[in-house]
Amino acid sequence: MAQLQKMAYDESFITETASGADHQAYAPYPLNNDYLYKLIEELSCEVDDLKLEIRELVRKLDETGTSSIELREVSYEVAKKEVEGYFKSKGEAYPSDASADLGLDYKLVCRITDELRRKGRLEVV
Repeated sequence: MAQLQKMAYDESFITETASGADHQAYAPYPLNNDYLYKLIEELSCEVDDLKLEIRELVRKLDETGTSSIELREVSYEVAKKEVEGYFKSKGEAYPSDASADLGLDYKLVCRITDELRRKGRLEVV
């Protein structure tokens, strides 16, 4: 990985020296403190707006009674047995249902269902 050794503004170019190689990129604006402070202020406002939107979404989720799912940490083999048993008992189900009901990570359940399908132990309906 290249480490940034030097960065300097030179008229309309930014010059970097990384791992001994020079790279130049066009900068359409001067990189001065005033510009950077203005950019930071704008980004800070955008972050504040996003925080407000997130709070509103969380409030709406709380109002709908949606609860969070606590995920358990189990070995792959234990999870595979549980997932296979889940689908046998339910007959038909979605991986997301198995993930929520068993408290297992969704990606893990998908990996397991893919493996069970390849081995012919689970069928897609």
